[in-house]
Amino acid sequence: MTHPLTLSAIQSMCGRLSYKRGEAAFRAGKVAVTYYDAAAGRCEATVEQQDAFDVALRIDEDGDVAARCSCPSLSSYDKYCSHVAAVLLLIHDARQTGRAPGAP
Repeated sequence: MTHPLTLSAIQSMCGRLSYKRGEAAFRAGKVAVTYYDAAAGRCEATVEQQDAFDVALRIDEDGDVAARCSCPSLSSYDKYCSHVAAVLLLIHDARQTGRAPGAP
């Protein structure tokens, strides 16, 4: 059974602060998708805030997310960072509107 990528699920994975920062980056258009494969559930993107950080994530058939980010805070944080949140929010938005992430 596939679990939907909901806003509450993204907030749970990232924490409230990272979710809010990721939401701000997403809304400001700071997320650029560099690779997307819907069939494999893979997405790679760059999030441009004060610096540019590379995010790679996979959403498996059960809806579980595995992500990594090039930012230094991810390794010391027990939840996903704001950059991962921004990419997940982009994917969520694309699914809601029926288009590919990063498509105009």
